[in-house]
Amino acid sequence: MSKTENPRAIQAPNYTPKERVNKTKQVCEAYQTGKHSLGACIESAGLKRRTFDQWVGLGKKDIAAGKKIGRYSYAKCADLLNKAKQQRAEKFKAELKDRARTGLEKLITGYEREETRTIIVSDKDGNPTVKEKIVTTKHTAPNATAVIFALTNVDADNFKHKNDLNLGGELDIKSTGLIKLPDGSTIEV
Repeated sequence: MSKTENPRAIQAPNYTPKERVNKTKQVCEAYQTGKHSLGACIESAGLKRRTFDQWVGLGKKDIAAGKKIGRYSYAKCADLLNKAKQQRAEKFKAELKDRARTGLEKLITGYEREETRTIIVSDKDGNPTVKEKIVTTKHTAPNATAVIFALTNVDADNFKHKNDLNLGGELDIKSTGLIKLPDGSTIEV
């Protein structure tokens, strides 16, 4: 054994181009669900992060160099990851819109929630025992700011959140440098 060889170094498995793309697909399919981090998806596919990053990095270089995205190329790995990131982002945006709509709806209409208060006492041996459990329904009134926000965005013609000031005159600065007032007089600017 030479001095440069490390007996404890773990040899990374060599993947065929087809295996490389299939592993990348496995990572990307798990990643685009939005349930796991990219690192967790790479690990669950049995890959090292460094290996995956190398495949994608080489693919990005190939794409930047104008190489065609072949069926089993490094560029295919980079393309698969890019598409998975796009799908994950689109899914996140859609879920965020749904949550925001639900939250805004609750703020506009008001909502009820239950609060539970538990009274605990000690029994004759000193152990904690539930004496009473009180459940109260609380009503939260609609939020006026949320109502105004919704109305100004849904029905902007009838609910404007801005002031319009119209003096009724004309402004013609480019050609004459004069402002014509409603009474017919002009002012030089």
